[in-house]
Amino acid sequence: MGHPGADDRVDQRRPDEIAGNIERAGADHQRRRRRQGPQDHDERHQRDHRAQQRDADIERGAGKRDNSPEAIRKRRETLAEAAATLLPGDIRQVLAAGEGRLLVVPVSDTGTAPYAALPIRNQDDFAARRWSFVVMQDLNVLAGDSSGFDMGKVDLSKSVIVGDPDDMRDVRYSFPALPGARKEAQAIARELGVAEQNVLIGADATRRNVVRAIDRSAGEGVIYMATHAVADAKNPLTRGFVVLSQQNLFAGELRTQQFRGWDEHQPLVVMSACQTALGRVFDGGTFGVARTWTNAGAGQVVASLWNVSDRATYRLMTRFVAGLQQGKAPELAMQAAQLATIQNYPNDPKMWASFTIIGKPTIGSGPGSNAPARVTPPRTPPQSAPEQ
Repeated sequence: MGHPGADDRVDQRRPDEIAGNIERAGADHQRRRRRQGPQDHDERHQRDHRAQQRDADIERGAGKRDNSPEAIRKRRETLAEAAATLLPGDIRQVLAAGEGRLLVVPVSDTGTAPYAALPIRNQDDFAARRWSFVVMQDLNVLAGDSSGFDMGKVDLSKSVIVGDPDDMRDVRYSFPALPGARKEAQAIARELGVAEQNVLIGADATRRNVVRAIDRSAGEGVIYMATHAVADAKNPLTRGFVVLSQQNLFAGELRTQQFRGWDEHQPLVVMSACQTALGRVFDGGTFGVARTWTNAGAGQVVASLWNVSDRATYRLMTRFVAGLQQGKAPELAMQAAQLATIQNYPNDPKMWASFTIIGKPTIGSGPGSNAPARVTPPRTPPQSAPEQ
């Protein structure tokens, strides 16, 4: 992606710090998939319970999103500084003159930046209006016979859908229920026509049932998980995990897991949970839950850059899956979903730019199709009422 020149304004902060600042600048404390530490557990539990009673099945936690002029200004400044660092000078000029799909090869933690939200020509000209993004592990992804992810081989009806596990046990964290995630999983299962045995909601979403269902699908569908997740910057394999009923699924297990059929079919994995794109940073990128899915054989992983809102994620991800159902490549389906969700949250990219695509670029666009992926971004969708 090049290096900033001497005349460029450069933000020396790391991309993960930039993403954190976007989250903190008017952060939505009504967090979805929010992890809570063991300290002050009783107080937090009571506070969450009161908040859920006040705003049932919409959001969790105390506090409100801050859309004050000061918070909006800080978010815009953070994104402008990030664009100056990651898309300096000539690079941004090239992006401003074109449109299509941009493949990002990360160095250190540059793969965890919210590229879709970076301004190109002005503060409202988000990159998502022109470009879709895929974060690759390295350039070797483009070498060999399997240099791309063939969405044409994915049968959406054979997907595995996981949502809002019950009985979430962990000695270090307390996880609130996720009514929005449950609604999201149920809506997506209906949209895709998934068989009942592959829809694991609440108490059915145990580790044993999930692994069995993934094996049964043989990599032919989408693995979709709407739940909590935890990333760990020091021990991503032993302390990074996806929350399930009774027993969590750790990143280290995914790294060594051999799912039936994945050597022949590369599934799309959607981690609709907090922090799933994060982990430990190495020179070659960030290693965490998302990276272990690609190591296990997934063609692409949809993963989050920060703690995400339940309601906003429901909106974004149901639109994303609708795009898949229409035959869009995942990166284009995400771009279209982001553009639609901007209309609900015009001043808060934390709500619509929270997910990224990790893995191989798509070479097939749509179930049952082997046509090349479209790279022309969709038109801006009709206006919908913004959320204040």
